[in-house]
Amino acid sequence: MRLGFCLALCAATMFGYESVAKYEVKYSWFDMGDATASLKIDGDRYETEVSAKSKGLAATFSGNRKETYKSSGAIIDGVFVPEKYEHWYSSGDNTSYTSVFFDHNNSQAMQMKEKCEEKKCKYESSMLTGEKYAQNDMLSLYHNVTRNFANSGMKSIEAAAIGSKKRARVEIAEDKHLKTAKSIFKNSDGTYLVVFLNQEIFSSKDGALYINLGEDAIVEKAVLLDTILFGDVIGELKEKRIVP
Repeated sequence: MRLGFCLALCAATMFGYESVAKYEVKYSWFDMGDATASLKIDGDRYETEVSAKSKGLAATFSGNRKETYKSSGAIIDGVFVPEKYEHWYSSGDNTSYTSVFFDHNNSQAMQMKEKCEEKKCKYESSMLTGEKYAQNDMLSLYHNVTRNFANSGMKSIEAAAIGSKKRARVEIAEDKHLKTAKSIFKNSDGTYLVVFLNQEIFSSKDGALYINLGEDAIVEKAVLLDTILFGDVIGELKEKRIVP
């Protein structure tokens, strides 16, 4: 199965591949928003985007919060190597835009930010080096984990995204985490991953995000249990389209 998936990935990289997945996000029983994730591969180039927007009462309280993340770059030996990463955010009249340009040869990246509040905008730029530099952004890291690590035979990896000093650990669910994952996902088919986020805002009972990954490398469901603020945070796939 793993060999077949790897061959399929190589074929997609050589020619083309496109996928779109739509999710519903809930905090415990409360509907909070929708998210759409897309990936396009053209030869040795990739472009991936995730957009999320609040809905219902969550939209009312958050000022119709919307966020979009985008990553583009090259695929080298099956690995997503980002060249540009972008993040858009809006809530009411407040907006922000961040762009990151990678310089992997020199282990650094240029980050530029624009933040506007009450029609007053601030601009800043900085060079990300040392602990703030990483070879991945959030989206390229996601695809490298779901497409490569999950099929590598390894049990765990340490991972970091650009701009963050903290590293996350990703594991194939085993022992107590496997038991928890089976209960959460009701023994659904796929690979069960556990991500230890190491971020206070995401703190949960056992500090772990559980992911049910399908054989097509698309997340079927993700659950962060017992968070401090919201209870269970659940993202569930509602629709997907794949064009090989």
